[in-house]
Amino acid sequence: MGSRTRALIIGSVAGAALGVAAAWLFMRSVEEEALAIEGAAEGAVAPRHIGVGPVVRLGISILGVLRQIVDLGREE
Repeated sequence: MGSRTRALIIGSVAGAALGVAAAWLFMRSVEEEALAIEGAAEGAVAPRHIGVGPVVRLGISILGVLRQIVDLGREE
């Protein structure tokens, strides 16, 4: 297996793991907030509206992280 293939596999697995962890943390915070505010039963969580501003800020932050990853591969 070549180094490019290995890097792609490792990156894919790491990205999937981070995505699952982020989704789990997000859902946990939404459920905790719903229980604290409404006293809802577990699993009965209403969909949460997310505004455009936080999504744009998150996208810019992700682009910054991707740029840092690209910079790791460049020689100084």
